Amino acid sequence: MIRRSLLTGAGTLFALPALAAHGLFDVREFGARGDGGTLDSPAINRAIAAARQAGGGTVLLPAGHYLSFSLRLFDNITLLLAEGCVLEAADPALHKGGYDLAEADLPEQFQDFGITQFHCSLIYADGADHVSIIGRGMIFGKGLRREDPGARWHGVTGWIAPRNADPKEIAMQGQGIRAIGLKNCRNVLVRDVTILQGGHFACHLLGCTNATIDNITIDTNRDGIDIDCCRDVRVSHCRVNAPHDDGIVVKSSYALGHKVVCENISITNCQTSGFETGSVLDGSYRLSDYRSVDDMGVLGRIKLGTESNGGFRNVQISDCVCENTRGILVGVVDGGVLEDVVVSNISLRNPVNHPLFVRQAARLRAPEGTTVGSCRRVRFDNI
Repeated sequence: MIRRSLLTGAGTLFALPALAAHGLFDVREFGARGDGGTLDSPAINRAIAAARQAGGGTVLLPAGHYLSFSLRLFDNITLLLAEGCVLEAADPALHKGGYDLAEADLPEQFQDFGITQFHCSLIYADGADHVSIIGRGMIFGKGLRREDPGARWHGVTGWIAPRNADPKEIAMQGQGIRAIGLKNCRNVLVRDVTILQGGHFACHLLGCTNATIDNITIDTNRDGIDIDCCRDVRVSHCRVNAPHDDGIVVKSSYALGHKVVCENISITNCQTSGFETGSVLDGSYRLSDYRSVDDMGVLGRIKLGTESNGGFRNVQISDCVCENTRGILVGVVDGGVLEDVVVSNISLRNPVNHPLFVRQAARLRAPEGTTVGSCRRVRFDNI
């Protein structure tokens, strides 16, 4: 038995499966092939639109190989990647179409390019409530960029966009830069998924409240998990391999156009490492020959900063293992106050350089008048 409904933006009537009446929207029922060659994002987005029209539901990607550009989630939507599912980020150079264009950048930029832009992601939500990405499937960011086109390299701050960048350049001409991007969302759940090569950011939250990231595995060539300007976030039982950048990083950037304290953050029972990209997932744990900009080796650390405009408050990092990484860094360099941080029960195996690093400095990439920040009440226990 099927029922018919007009999907928002589709322009035509589609037959909805009976399962939709029970809140389950199988993307194959909306035309997805899952054969690894067909571009399935239009069909997946039709399933998302149907779930949205129904007031919410679970969009199911069964076992299969789905090639996709941007997928946008909305209120009360769960994206379920079933075991045996591979969601592959398409490459605009090889496949017709592109990712959703990035948001217009801030007039003055006080953060690395891409931290503000979320619509140019493989999976994203902007201002959504009760949004989830779950399941034992894999996100393969093959077609995502891991550097910022049109930007110049600066040895201290990394890739930054020119202040006079052309808007089309900022929009990245339909390029995608992250696997998962959630901006200004509430009641977020990311659980069980695996991400291989997640682009510039594998899992990036900006301005989110009440979020849980649990039991995900990331093996990537830039950042792993980024928590920026967020409140009440729990990161637990995650394994992140990120030789070229930070494994798990908490930020308080100026990406929302004002200073926001990143607070009430817990990172527990996680593992970070800096092995060769892909070698954690295949079990070989090969050493990486990456040297970073200081020619010292891999990164892969747990970090508070570098962006620190709003500061950090009430952060717990506990019961974690950091292997072949730069350990743990906490600090403020762009103003802001870092306070009430506890780092406890940590195993640091084969650290690349300083295993524990507390930093207070005056980079001050921040609005005019910003003064040097401060660090207080930081505790290390049982390292």
